[in-house]
Amino acid sequence: CLPYEFEPCDHPCMVPGTPVQSCPATCADGSKLELVYPKSNAYTCPEGDIACVAKEIQEHGSVGVTFGPVYEDFYSHKSGVYHAPKDGGDGLGMHATKLIGWGKTDEGEWYWIMVNSWRNWGDDGVGFVGMGEMQIESGIAAIEM
Repeated sequence: CLPYEFEPCDHPCMVPGTPVQSCPATCADGSKLELVYPKSNAYTCPEGDIACVAKEIQEHGSVGVTFGPVYEDFYSHKSGVYHAPKDGGDGLGMHATKLIGWGKTDEGEWYWIMVNSWRNWGDDGVGFVGMGEMQIESGIAAIEM
């Protein structure tokens, strides 16, 4: 019931010194804020278990994911299925996003549908990343709400 605290931005969008807002007592429209509590503790899928990740998304919704390393060309990905360069070196560090689904290209390639916080990535922040890329299936976190 509240808008996201920060405006979408192009990468990088960290603004040092940005104060965290206090917890609100009401929604943006003035209605009572209803708290939702988790039904489970946080848990993860076993490393590399694509079926577990897909099942989690299907049964409970999106999952948070930390992955990497991320390479320079990831920042400018716009369309198609992203693949990390095979000779990418050490990369530029880790990144966190969420996965909201999966799909398969006409050529039979499986991919994750990823939502990124960068509006200049993919199609206004949504893009496709090949399954098995950048150790995505190694950093899945979920909680039942």
